[in-house]
Amino acid sequence: MDYLKISSLPKILPPRKGRLIHVRRSQDELTPNERSMVEQMLARMFEGKEPAISREDFRILLLQVNLEMSDTLIGEYLALEPKWAKKPLLTFEDFTVFYRDILSNQTPFFRIAYSKDQSYDLPDLPQQNLEDARRVFSVYDDEKKGSISVAELPSIFSDLGYPTEAMSTYFGQLCKRAEESTGTVYFDEFVRVHNEVVDLSKGDA
Repeated sequence: MDYLKISSLPKILPPRKGRLIHVRRSQDELTPNERSMVEQMLARMFEGKEPAISREDFRILLLQVNLEMSDTLIGEYLALEPKWAKKPLLTFEDFTVFYRDILSNQTPFFRIAYSKDQSYDLPDLPQQNLEDARRVFSVYDDEKKGSISVAELPSIFSDLGYPTEAMSTYFGQLCKRAEESTGTVYFDEFVRVHNEVVDLSKGDA
Protein backbone atom coordinates (compact mmCIF):
# COMPACT_ATOMS: atom_id res chain seq x y z
CA MET A 1 0.00 0.00 0.00
CA ASP A 2 1.08 3.59 -0.51
CA TYR A 3 1.82 5.68 2.54
CA LEU A 4 -1.11 7.78 3.69
CA LYS A 5 -1.41 11.47 2.94
CA ILE A 6 -2.67 13.11 6.12
CA SER A 7 -2.97 16.87 6.49
CA SER A 8 -4.64 17.14 9.90
CA LEU A 9 -2.37 15.27 12.31
CA PRO A 10 -1.92 16.62 15.83
CA LYS A 11 1.37 18.39 16.52
CA ILE A 12 4.28 15.96 16.87
CA LEU A 13 5.35 15.84 20.50
CA PRO A 14 9.00 15.85 21.60
CA PRO A 15 10.40 12.91 23.59
CA ARG A 16 9.88 13.07 27.31
CA LYS A 17 12.78 14.22 29.44
CA GLY A 18 14.45 13.62 32.78
CA ARG A 19 13.09 10.70 34.74
CA LEU A 20 10.38 10.12 32.14
CA ILE A 21 12.64 9.64 29.13
CA HIS A 22 11.81 5.93 28.89
CA VAL A 23 8.09 6.27 29.71
CA ARG A 24 6.46 6.17 26.30
CA ARG A 25 3.07 7.68 25.51
CA SER A 26 1.83 4.75 23.44
CA GLN A 27 2.83 1.21 22.55
CA ASP A 28 6.52 0.70 21.82
CA GLU A 29 6.12 -1.62 18.85
CA LEU A 30 5.11 -0.46 15.39
CA THR A 31 1.68 -1.53 14.20
CA PRO A 32 1.50 -3.55 10.95
CA ASN A 33 0.42 -0.44 8.99
CA GLU A 34 3.24 1.68 10.42
CA ARG A 35 5.87 -0.97 9.70
CA SER A 36 4.54 -1.38 6.17
CA MET A 37 4.70 2.40 5.58
CA VAL A 38 8.33 2.75 6.64
CA GLU A 39 9.53 -0.42 4.89
CA GLN A 40 7.88 0.50 1.60
CA MET A 41 9.17 4.06 1.78
CA LEU A 42 12.77 2.92 2.36
CA ALA A 43 12.54 0.37 -0.47
CA ARG A 44 11.11 3.00 -2.81
CA MET A 45 13.60 5.72 -1.92
CA PHE A 46 16.74 3.57 -2.03
CA GLU A 47 15.65 1.06 -4.69
CA GLY A 48 17.57 -1.82 -3.17
CA LYS A 49 20.86 0.07 -2.87
CA GLU A 50 23.21 -0.40 0.06
CA PRO A 51 21.52 1.44 2.94
CA ALA A 52 23.56 4.47 4.00
CA ILE A 53 21.45 7.24 5.46
CA SER A 54 22.96 10.55 6.51
CA ARG A 55 21.39 12.73 9.18
CA GLU A 56 20.63 15.28 6.46
CA ASP A 57 18.40 12.65 4.82
CA PHE A 58 16.24 12.16 7.89
CA ARG A 59 13.99 15.18 7.41
CA ILE A 60 13.30 14.22 3.79
CA LEU A 61 12.60 10.59 4.68
CA LEU A 62 10.28 11.59 7.50
CA LEU A 63 8.27 13.76 5.12
CA GLN A 64 7.83 10.68 2.94
CA VAL A 65 6.03 8.99 5.84
CA ASN A 66 3.99 12.09 6.71
CA LEU A 67 6.02 13.27 9.70
CA GLU A 68 6.99 16.93 9.34
CA MET A 69 9.62 17.74 11.95
CA SER A 70 12.07 20.56 12.56
CA ASP A 71 15.81 19.87 12.68
CA THR A 72 15.71 20.67 16.41
CA LEU A 73 13.01 18.08 17.07
CA ILE A 74 14.84 15.50 14.95
CA GLY A 75 17.95 16.17 17.02
CA GLU A 76 16.02 15.52 20.25
CA TYR A 77 14.98 12.11 18.97
CA LEU A 78 18.43 11.25 17.65
CA ALA A 79 19.77 11.97 21.15
CA LEU A 80 17.70 9.06 22.49
CA GLU A 81 20.21 6.67 20.89
CA PRO A 82 23.70 7.88 21.95
CA LYS A 83 25.45 5.28 19.78
CA TRP A 84 24.22 7.11 16.67
CA ALA A 85 26.40 10.13 17.47
CA LYS A 86 29.46 8.08 16.55
CA LYS A 87 28.05 6.80 13.26
CA PRO A 88 28.35 9.09 10.21
CA LEU A 89 25.84 6.99 8.27
CA LEU A 90 22.85 5.07 9.57
CA THR A 91 21.19 1.90 8.31
CA PHE A 92 17.62 0.98 7.42
CA GLU A 93 17.37 -0.67 10.84
CA ASP A 94 18.59 2.52 12.55
CA PHE A 95 15.99 4.60 10.74
CA THR A 96 13.23 2.15 11.63
CA VAL A 97 14.20 2.37 15.32
CA PHE A 98 14.24 6.18 15.01
CA TYR A 99 10.77 6.09 13.42
CA ARG A 100 9.52 3.79 16.20
CA ASP A 101 10.92 6.13 18.87
CA ILE A 102 9.01 9.04 17.36
CA LEU A 103 5.70 7.19 17.14
CA SER A 104 5.88 5.60 20.60
CA ASN A 105 6.31 9.12 22.01
CA GLN A 106 3.01 10.19 20.44
CA THR A 107 -0.42 9.69 21.96
CA PRO A 108 -2.69 6.77 21.02
CA PHE A 109 -4.98 9.31 19.33
CA PHE A 110 -2.07 10.41 17.11
CA ARG A 111 -1.29 6.80 16.22
CA ILE A 112 -4.89 6.17 15.14
CA ALA A 113 -5.02 9.34 13.02
CA TYR A 114 -1.59 8.62 11.54
CA SER A 115 -1.75 4.99 10.51
CA LYS A 116 -5.49 4.28 10.40
CA ASP A 117 -4.56 1.05 12.14
CA GLN A 118 -7.15 -1.01 13.97
CA SER A 119 -4.58 -2.06 16.59
CA TYR A 120 -5.95 0.82 18.66
CA ASP A 121 -9.61 0.56 19.59
CA LEU A 122 -11.24 3.96 20.01
CA PRO A 123 -13.36 3.00 23.03
CA ASP A 124 -10.12 2.04 24.84
CA LEU A 125 -8.47 5.44 24.36
CA PRO A 126 -9.50 6.93 27.74
CA GLN A 127 -8.21 3.79 29.47
CA GLN A 128 -4.91 3.95 27.55
CA ASN A 129 -4.48 7.60 28.54
CA LEU A 130 -5.25 6.73 32.16
CA GLU A 131 -2.66 3.94 32.12
CA ASP A 132 -0.07 6.35 30.72
CA ALA A 133 -0.81 8.82 33.53
CA ARG A 134 -0.42 5.99 36.06
CA ARG A 135 3.00 5.05 34.62
CA VAL A 136 4.15 8.66 34.89
CA PHE A 137 2.80 8.96 38.45
CA SER A 138 4.56 5.76 39.56
CA VAL A 139 7.97 7.09 38.43
CA TYR A 140 7.69 9.94 40.95
CA ASP A 141 5.99 7.90 43.66
CA ASP A 142 9.40 6.66 44.86
CA GLU A 143 8.19 5.21 48.13
CA LYS A 144 5.09 3.66 46.52
CA LYS A 145 2.79 5.39 48.99
CA GLY A 146 0.26 6.27 46.33
CA SER A 147 1.05 9.97 46.56
CA ILE A 148 3.61 12.53 45.42
CA SER A 149 4.62 15.95 46.68
CA VAL A 150 2.79 18.85 45.06
CA ALA A 151 6.18 20.60 44.81
CA GLU A 152 7.20 17.98 42.23
CA LEU A 153 4.39 18.83 39.82
CA PRO A 154 6.27 21.53 37.84
CA SER A 155 9.19 19.11 37.30
CA ILE A 156 6.85 16.33 36.24
CA PHE A 157 5.04 18.45 33.68
CA SER A 158 8.32 19.91 32.44
CA ASP A 159 9.55 16.34 31.86
CA LEU A 160 6.27 15.67 30.06
CA GLY A 161 7.11 18.52 27.68
CA TYR A 162 4.63 21.17 28.82
CA PRO A 163 5.64 24.88 28.99
CA THR A 164 5.59 25.04 32.78
CA GLU A 165 7.25 28.47 32.93
CA ALA A 166 4.22 29.91 31.17
CA MET A 167 2.02 28.20 33.79
CA SER A 168 3.90 29.47 36.86
CA THR A 169 0.78 31.23 38.21
CA TYR A 170 -1.23 28.02 37.97
CA PHE A 171 1.43 25.96 39.75
CA GLY A 172 1.87 28.69 42.35
CA GLN A 173 -1.82 28.47 43.19
CA LEU A 174 -1.56 24.69 43.44
CA CYS A 175 1.36 24.93 45.89
CA LYS A 176 -0.46 27.53 47.98
CA ARG A 177 -3.51 25.30 48.28
CA ALA A 178 -1.24 22.38 49.16
CA GLU A 179 0.33 24.33 52.03
CA GLU A 180 -3.11 24.57 53.52
CA SER A 181 -3.63 20.81 53.25
CA THR A 182 -1.33 17.76 53.24
CA GLY A 183 1.11 18.97 50.58
CA THR A 184 0.65 15.70 48.71
CA VAL A 185 -1.21 14.71 45.57
CA TYR A 186 -2.93 11.35 45.10
CA PHE A 187 -3.41 9.74 41.70
CA ASP A 188 -7.00 10.95 41.12
CA GLU A 189 -5.90 14.52 41.88
CA PHE A 190 -2.88 14.10 39.58
CA VAL A 191 -5.19 13.08 36.72
CA ARG A 192 -7.33 16.18 37.32
CA VAL A 193 -4.26 18.44 37.36
CA HIS A 194 -2.96 16.76 34.21
CA ASN A 195 -6.23 17.47 32.39
CA GLU A 196 -6.08 21.12 33.49
CA VAL A 197 -2.46 21.44 32.28
CA VAL A 198 -3.44 19.96 28.91
CA ASP A 199 -6.24 22.52 28.58
CA LEU A 200 -3.90 25.38 29.58
CA SER A 201 -1.26 24.29 27.06
CA LYS A 202 -3.88 24.27 24.30
CA GLY A 203 -4.71 27.85 25.20
CA ASP A 204 -1.03 28.80 24.82
CA ALA A 205 -0.69 27.11 21.43
